[in-house]
Amino acid sequence: MDNQLTLGRHSSNGYYEPERIKMVISKLATRTLLSNFYHRFVEQMQLDGGERVLELGPGDGALARHIAPILEGNGGKLTCVDVSGQWLDATRHTLRKHDNVEYLRGEVDRLKLEPGSFDAVALHFVLHDVYPGRRLAILQALSGLLKPGGRIFLREPTNNSRGIKATEVRRLMHDSGFEVVRSEAFKQFAVGPIFSATYSKH
Repeated sequence: MDNQLTLGRHSSNGYYEPERIKMVISKLATRTLLSNFYHRFVEQMQLDGGERVLELGPGDGALARHIAPILEGNGGKLTCVDVSGQWLDATRHTLRKHDNVEYLRGEVDRLKLEPGSFDAVALHFVLHDVYPGRRLAILQALSGLLKPGGRIFLREPTNNSRGIKATEVRRLMHDSGFEVVRSEAFKQFAVGPIFSATYSKH
């Protein structure tokens, strides 16, 4: 249901690739019990359809499948970026009926994307999986890709066994030059405690 790559094997570029069983379980969960969980997140983004949106770490396309239809036919475009070729292929399969989506493999701060070209960024259960020493650089890169006033919409698990503390997310976002618009902490069935927030670029 997210882009957790710790269960799997190393790919040729040094990143973990997920095992097939993990991908199957993820897809089953995100299409059934957790489908509305992703839908609500996209509703909070309040997209009008004309935006250019970047999703980092789309996993199996659980979130992207709710975003792409909103943008399609309204001039909007979705860009999915992932370090995993297998997850990116899974996203491409999920969104195969949509022609307003591009797929890019690699670290977002090392891709040649046009600065200030995105209206919004979606980070759903991704930041906690980024190596701690790389988190600030990734967020700063995302800030550079956003237009002035552009927003980042994020959710992160905050459990001790696998997650990131809300205080750490707040610190990273502040240090990356973002202002908080809204934030909340809640618990989700089958997921656990979550920190959800919207941030705006200065």
